Amino acid sequence: MIQIAVIAVAIGLIVIGVKGFTAEGIPLTKEKSLHGKAGRLTGVACILAGVLFIPAFFLALLLFR
Repeated sequence: MIQIAVIAVAIGLIVIGVKGFTAEGIPLTKEKSLHGKAGRLTGVACILAGVLFIPAFFLALLLFR
């Protein structure tokens, strides 16, 4: 069950990261969004976190057994 949650978090981070490259940007509140360079940098960070989340989880599982 926890594996499904890990995959869902990773996919969610990647989706948020991709929004940083769109014209709408990453929504922070109803009125504010991250656009432009800030949105792209945050998007890259979210995509990297999403891609590395699954291997980091399995590495932690192996180390803390």
